[in-house]
Amino acid sequence: VTGCAAGIGFAIAESLAEQGAQVVGLDIDKDIPEIMKKIGGIGIVVNLTEDQPVQDAIDFTVREFGGIDIVVSNAGIFPKNDAFDVMAQTDWDGTLMINLTNHQKLMNKVIHFVKESVDGSIIFVGSRNFKAPGTSAHSCSKAALTQLCRVAALELAPWKIRVNIGY
Repeated sequence: VTGCAAGIGFAIAESLAEQGAQVVGLDIDKDIPEIMKKIGGIGIVVNLTEDQPVQDAIDFTVREFGGIDIVVSNAGIFPKNDAFDVMAQTDWDGTLMINLTNHQKLMNKVIHFVKESVDGSIIFVGSRNFKAPGTSAHSCSKAALTQLCRVAALELAPWKIRVNIGY
């Protein structure tokens, strides 16, 4: 579960743990190891925009538990609401990196492990803003994440991997 130090991500991690899952939580929050201990999980401090630490966390999870059955890609940001004509390019780029690209990169790294599971599932946490525009960078990134999920669902259907997005 990514982005699980608080909020929706923590609630998902907690629910999975209560149902008997071995949960590994990835978050940029330095307290994630202690936070995950509360639910019997393992927390790893990871900046999801950095490829090697993400790969290391995945490799650890596979070594520790023998595979990956469920991936919950939750990490995201809700930036300030600047109009396109005044938004700093770094704000746009950063929002798309966190709210879209990090989800694609994570999925890319875990797909072959999920294909080996008996009942694989990839879940993205999106936003209601994909239907009705709100903040520019956030709405655009979440609409693209919804489409990423749809394409992944089609591509992974032959392996009976469920790919869903929650709002």
